[in-house]
Amino acid sequence: MKLSRIHENHYYIGIDFGHHTVSVSALDNRSEKPVMIDRTGGYGQIYVPAQMVYMTKECAWLIGEEATMMEKSQDTVFIENLLSGLYERRSYDVEGICYEAETLIAIYINEMLKHLDSINPNNIIKGLTITLPDRVDYKTHKILEETLILYFEKSKKWKNKFQIHVVTNSEAMLAFLEGYNLIEGKQCYFMDFGHEAFRVYDVHLEPHITISLIVESKALSGYVIFEKIEKLLCVAYLSHQNKNSLDEEESRHIQDMCKIYYAYILKAYQNKSDVKITYKFPHPPFQIKLQVSELMKVFEPIESSFEKKLNRLKTNDGDYEVVVMGNGFRTLWPKYHLHEKAFSILVEDLDAASKGAALWSLKPFRKQKINHIGRLKKDYGIIIQEGEEKHFLIIAQSGSYYASDFTPMGLIMVRDHDLSLKICTKDANDKIEQIMSMELKPNNSEAIFRVTLKIEFDQEMHLVPTVMYDEL
Repeated sequence: MKLSRIHENHYYIGIDFGHHTVSVSALDNRSEKPVMIDRTGGYGQIYVPAQMVYMTKECAWLIGEEATMMEKSQDTVFIENLLSGLYERRSYDVEGICYEAETLIAIYINEMLKHLDSINPNNIIKGLTITLPDRVDYKTHKILEETLILYFEKSKKWKNKFQIHVVTNSEAMLAFLEGYNLIEGKQCYFMDFGHEAFRVYDVHLEPHITISLIVESKALSGYVIFEKIEKLLCVAYLSHQNKNSLDEEESRHIQDMCKIYYAYILKAYQNKSDVKITYKFPHPPFQIKLQVSELMKVFEPIESSFEKKLNRLKTNDGDYEVVVMGNGFRTLWPKYHLHEKAFSILVEDLDAASKGAALWSLKPFRKQKINHIGRLKKDYGIIIQEGEEKHFLIIAQSGSYYASDFTPMGLIMVRDHDLSLKICTKDANDKIEQIMSMELKPNNSEAIFRVTLKIEFDQEMHLVPTVMYDEL
């Protein structure tokens, strides 16, 4: 993809919106390549916490590091888990006003983009692309995209209209490869070692682009590693203080320590060395030493699990190259195992999702030419009867990855003599086909009860439904 000369005041923005952190990239008008934007001016983390605070007296929003610092302050409403709230269709009460999760994300992004004024007061946004994890379903993508378009059209700050897209991480990676002319004649694996899960996509780029999700492991997520480190710090703290449990303030301080020591502890494990940890928040502060034997006991099973996942992949005598992304690859031992398996690393840009999104903002990738193997070909839902009419209610939308978190369906029902939930599919021609019927057996046959249906798919894409009900 040959990039045209970019005007110095024009910005093509890519935002990688994750569960815990958000990163931003923009196309540089000089190099015509995407670069990360640091909101802190170099004094903090380039990855912005996905948290926000509403200050009730000032009637203003803070995001990221500022929100984290104000979490426990008075006259504030603290909000986190925005991405989970988005695909769970959650709403939030802020001073008596109900905000949908997608509206809060729009506010968050708006606050983040205000930083451009400090870079260039004459900035004009020409394109904005948001990436979401691949497991967020297609319907959620459209909801967020429509909300962002409406929000920025009404905003007084952004008077010019600009293109807005919401894409998956893997689609952003394809744009990244095309932008650097790496996409011709290749077959590769995308490896995303993120906070939420470790995923591998088998990608073929000729003659047609196909993406197939072949490995997914939440046991290898950055979140699990974070929990392991937090437990190490908790156990050491409680032992030193001769306590059995943490209070709320101690727990918060140790979580903050995890963010500081995360890479430090993993580096010590990698070097097979002890590591000194300083607890600054108690009085008096103290220092402990985590023995390498403790680190190995915790992290060796994770490393072994990673090795087993790689054993499932094929190398074809070096034909397969690897694109790595995600904070899990900031430690060296995953790369060591890749080299051991004779994989060649094609791209080692761990921030490629936001950079690919910035490239997408300039030139949207050819979506229609991507064949997503592992995505649903039909809509999945249930049939309900209202009077004489039957309606199909969608739970999982066509185009979503089978590994998506689909929003559960909730229904209020009255027990009758022949009550069942009929799970059906609907194709592009609106043809409905029943694939499963689930009989409901509440304890009280006379009661009104609530039914919650959740559907998932296993790695062979077989439907796995779960029904829960409770009396009202």
